[in-house]
Amino acid sequence: MPEKRPGDSYLNLEINIGAINLETKAIFAKHLAIMQKAGMSLTESLEIISDSSSGKLKKILAGVLKSVQSGNTLSSSFARYPRVFNTVFVSSIFAGESSGTLDKSLENLALQLEKERELYLKIKGAMLYPIVVLSAAFILGSVLSFIVLPKIIPLFEGLRVNLPFTTRVLISFSHFMEKNGTVVFISLAAFIIFM
Repeated sequence: MPEKRPGDSYLNLEINIGAINLETKAIFAKHLAIMQKAGMSLTESLEIISDSSSGKLKKILAGVLKSVQSGNTLSSSFARYPRVFNTVFVSSIFAGESSGTLDKSLENLALQLEKERELYLKIKGAMLYPIVVLSAAFILGSVLSFIVLPKIIPLFEGLRVNLPFTTRVLISFSHFMEKNGTVVFISLAAFIIFM
C-alpha cells in the first residue's frame, strides 16, 4: 500500500465534503488515463482536470495536486480521501504506479467504475417495484383503517353473533388505530427518516 512521506503533515486532514458519484469518478479516471497516454506530466494532467471540474471534485483534486507537487505519490494523495476514493481505487492507482502502467490501470479503473454504476442503476430499478407495491398497500391499509372500517364496525358489533377470528382482529386493529393512529404514523415517519 502507499507509504506516507515525512514533511506533509499539513495535508493529513481529510476535507469532509461527502461522496462523489461513480459516473464522475469514472470520467475522471478516463480523462487522466488519456492524458497519461499522451505523455503529459501527472501534475499538468491533474491541474487541467481540476480547472475544468467543479464542486466537490474540484476541491479534492486541488488537495491531490498539492500533495503530488509536494513529492507524494498519486495513490497516497488519493488515500487521504477515503470517503471518496475507496481501497480498490487507491490500490489500482498504486499498482499502476509500481508497474509503470498508470494509464492502463486508470483505463481498467474507469471500466470497473462504469460497470459498478450500471449494476447500481439495475439494483435501484429493481427496488422501485417493491417500494411502489408496499406504498400502495400502506395507503390502502390507511384508507381502510380510518375511513372504511369505522363506518362498518358498528354494523358488525350490532349483529350480536360470534364473528370469525379475522373479522375480530380487523375490528381490534381499527380500534387500536383510532386511539393510537397519530403515534403510529409519527413513529413510522421517524423510522423511515432515520433508517
